[in-house]
Amino acid sequence: MDWLELKIYTDDEKFEAIENFLYENEIYSFEIVDPNLVNEEKQNEYDWNFVDEEIFKDAYDGIEIRIYASEESGISFGEIKEYIEENELGSFETDKINEENWANNWKKYYHVTHLGENIVIKPTWEEYDAKEKEIVIELDPGMAFGTGDHATTSMCLVEMEKYIKDGDLVYDIGCGSGILSIAAEKLGADKVIGVDLDPMCIKVSNENAELNKTTKTHFILGDLFDHIDGKANVIVANIIAEVIISFIEDLSDFIEDDGKIILSGIILEKEVSVVEELERNRYNIISVIRENGWVCITAEKR
Repeated sequence: MDWLELKIYTDDEKFEAIENFLYENEIYSFEIVDPNLVNEEKQNEYDWNFVDEEIFKDAYDGIEIRIYASEESGISFGEIKEYIEENELGSFETDKINEENWANNWKKYYHVTHLGENIVIKPTWEEYDAKEKEIVIELDPGMAFGTGDHATTSMCLVEMEKYIKDGDLVYDIGCGSGILSIAAEKLGADKVIGVDLDPMCIKVSNENAELNKTTKTHFILGDLFDHIDGKANVIVANIIAEVIISFIEDLSDFIEDDGKIILSGIILEKEVSVVEELERNRYNIISVIRENGWVCITAEKR
């Protein structure tokens, strides 16, 4: 099926009139590209230090509205263009998009991945004969946020393989797809709790846990440690440095005296800040791994 795309270029003052016209004509699904929203987000306390500013260099300064329609949709681009021209609300252009079989095309880029000594990440559609002692984690990346091939995830898995022991309690803060939680149980943890703010992450994590037949792993919708009670043997957090720094002071309430903390999602420029905060709160740095501009830090209480 071929799709048509209508791009409308306007500004803040005229945007509302176009939006109202679309709603009045029962067009509720459209994309808005507004650089002002980016600038507002950049003012928050964390800033976008992990985004390349170059990607915004050639962006349109005003508001861009993108509408997609197939022959079956019944959407008339002619009426929309006529309304914009008559009311001088901006400019527009149309394009034809050829639909590809994205549902399967991307699979050729994702294959079995080996991490650490014995961890294997296997896509659901590929056959794999596990060798003795190998720990196989099965994932469908089509429904996951985190597949093991990104440096932040793979470094966590390598460190988890070193430190998780049979019977451990493990907390996975910012669980995403649930891959680290699932790995923790397969590495021998007796209980695993994964936490995330995003309801979709909890849904996906539960689906992946069911796929891997893990029964000791539980996922909680919440913010960091808000709904966690008790001290873990291992805490793993694959989130941005600013969030990690914000909770280091409280970690002692959630980690055993001989427990290990595995922290990733840290860009190189933030490594020193995280290390300094850990040391200020009396944690020893066990290891620092760097890969593709990302850092994973493992620490323990003094």
